[in-house]
Order: sequence, then structure tokens, then C-alpha cells
Amino acid sequence: MVGTLQWKTVRENFIKKKPMGQLIVDKDGQYFLYLQVTLASHEKANHTITVESAQRKVILNGLINGSKLSTVFMAKGFFLDKGDILTVTCQPKAKIQTFHTETYLGVIKINST
Repeated sequence: MVGTLQWKTVRENFIKKKPMGQLIVDKDGQYFLYLQVTLASHEKANHTITVESAQRKVILNGLINGSKLSTVFMAKGFFLDKGDILTVTCQPKAKIQTFHTETYLGVIKINST
């Protein structure tokens, strides 16, 4: 069961991975973040997926409705500062589908300051 999701990075151009799977912003700028989380099995309980920034608190919040859905997709553009840390959590803890087409997080850097 997972409470805090851990990520692998493909390219560390402006977002780098921390040892516990969190992501750290390497450069100030405007970013577009998109995220999909899929539960490994249909669960009756509702689950909240939250993306938090250490400096800005909650920046994305989504709900997986236990009666109908097992996947949530979220996206948003926002400014991030160098050194900011991104964390993705699932409450209550759940078994997450880890295949790269089922659960993923992408970050596009739109511009620099």
C-alpha cells in the first residue's frame, strides 16, 4: 500500500529526483504539470490524490470515486521556484498500478524568469 508516490525520472533537465522519490525543481519558471494515477484494483473507498509544493502547499487535488473510477487525471500550469519540492500522496493508502501508461507524472517547462 502506498501513501506517498515515488517517481523515476527520464531526463533531469529542470526537475531532479530526490532519494525518497520526491521531485526537486532545479530552475525558477512557469511549469505545466500533468499527472495520472491508477489504482491497482477497484476499491470501494474514495481516494484523494494530492500534489503538494513545499513552498506553495496544495497545487493539485483529485478524487478517485470508489464506486465508479480507479483512475484520476489532473493538470495545471503554475510558477515554481528553484529548490521547491513536489510530493504526490494518496489518502487513504492504496495499491497503485505502476506500469508507465497507468501512473505517470509529466512536467513541461513553459518559460524561465
